[in-house]
Amino acid sequence: MGISIFQIALSVDISNTEDTGISLPRINKPAIPRWNLRKARWSDCTKYMEDNINRIPHIPENYLRFVKLIKKAATTAVPRGHRQNYIPCWNKECELLLQEYEQSGSEVTANRLMVLLDEKRRNRWTSAMEGMDYTHSSRKSWALLRKLGAAQPSRKSEKIEARKELSELLNLCEEKTALMKDFTEEEVLNALKSVKNGKAAGGVLPKFLKNLGSRSTNWIATLASNILNSHNIPNFWLESKVIAILKPNKEPTDSKNYRPISLLSSTYKLFERMILARLQPIIEASLPIQQAGFRKNRNCCDQALALVTHIENGFQRQQKLLKVDKLQKYFHKWHLTLNPDKSVTRTFHLNNREAKKELEILITGKNIATEDCPKYLGVKFDRTLTYSEHLESVKNKLKTHNNSIAKLAGTSWGCSTSVTNFSLSTIV
Repeated sequence: MGISIFQIALSVDISNTEDTGISLPRINKPAIPRWNLRKARWSDCTKYMEDNINRIPHIPENYLRFVKLIKKAATTAVPRGHRQNYIPCWNKECELLLQEYEQSGSEVTANRLMVLLDEKRRNRWTSAMEGMDYTHSSRKSWALLRKLGAAQPSRKSEKIEARKELSELLNLCEEKTALMKDFTEEEVLNALKSVKNGKAAGGVLPKFLKNLGSRSTNWIATLASNILNSHNIPNFWLESKVIAILKPNKEPTDSKNYRPISLLSSTYKLFERMILARLQPIIEASLPIQQAGFRKNRNCCDQALALVTHIENGFQRQQKLLKVDKLQKYFHKWHLTLNPDKSVTRTFHLNNREAKKELEILITGKNIATEDCPKYLGVKFDRTLTYSEHLESVKNKLKTHNNSIAKLAGTSWGCSTSVTNFSLSTIV
C-alpha cells in the first residue's frame, strides 16, 4: 500500500459553551480492496510459493494457474481490504484523547490531541520525504508532486505489415543461436531489479515477483524458455489495459489529441526485460553514434545539443545549411511522409534585417507555417540562439513550483539532495 499524505484541519470551537466540539474531517475512500504491503509477511508468501510451484508444469497454457497460485500466496500473507472512512495518522492514543475530551470538554485535552496529530503528520511527512526515490518507485514520487501542484496532472488503428526485406533476412537466421539458449534464475533476478514497484495489469504486483523463492524464479525462467522456443505466448499477455492521456495544450473533445498508454502484465514486462538484456549488447554495437533515443546514458539533451552545434558551426563558418537530400532518402526508404500540420519552419541567422522574413515551403501542396521560436525536444530555439524566450518560460515555471519543491526538504530533514535536484529538473 502506497504512502498517502493528507492535510487534516483540526479545529476547536469554544466560542459557544453549549456547542463545543472538535471538527475532524474524515476522508471517504471508495470500496476498492487494496494490498497492504507494509504489513506483508513475505517469508510466508515465499514459503507458500516454494511448496506449491512444482505442481504446475512450465508451459504457456498454465500461466493462469501460476497467476492464481501467486494470488493465493498473497492472500495468505498480505492483508487486503479498504477503509471507507478514516482519519490519517489516527491511532489508539488519539482515540483515547478524543474520548477523554468528549467526557470532559477540556480545552487542554483538545490541544494535546491537536499537538499529537501534528507531530504524527510531521513525522510521516519527514519519513515520506526521506524515502522518496525515482529509481524504484517513481509513480509515488510523481503522484506526490502532482498533489503539491509541481507536476502537470495526467489526462484508428492501422494494419502494420513487415517489409519484404526484413522477412527475407529473418528466414536466413539460424534456427538456434546463443540468443535462444534457456533462461537462468540469475537472468530473472537481474530483470526483476529493473522492474519498478507499483500497480500492474493482471493483478500480480511486481512486489509479489520480487519476493519469490529459488524454485519459483526457476519456474519463471523455464516458462520463459518454453515461450521463447515454442513461439507460444500466453493469451493473457495479449491483453492490455489502455489509458488515454491528453496531449499538452490540445482540445479534449478530439480523440486524435490523446496518447494511448498500454498497461501490460508485470510478468510480461519481466519477460521483455530478460530478452532486452540479451539483445542490448548486440544492438548497441550496430547503432549509429547519432542515435540518442532508447540508449543507455543518452537522452534528448544529446539531440538538442547536436542541433545547436550544427547551427553554431554554420554561424562561425558563415555557411548556408539546408539538409534535404538525406531526409528525402530516409523517408523514401521507409515509406514515410512528413505531416504538414505538425511541421514548422525557422531560419537561424544573425542578420537582423532578415528577422521578419518567412520561408515558403510546401509539403504535399500545403504551405508550412513559420514559427518565431519553435520548441524542439522541450527547448525553445530563437533565431540567434540566445534562448531568451526559453529562459523566460523556465523562470515563470519556477515561480509557480518553488513553493512545492520547498516542501520536500528542510534544513535537517527531507529528501536527499539528488532527489530534490531531480524533482526540480523534471518539472522544469
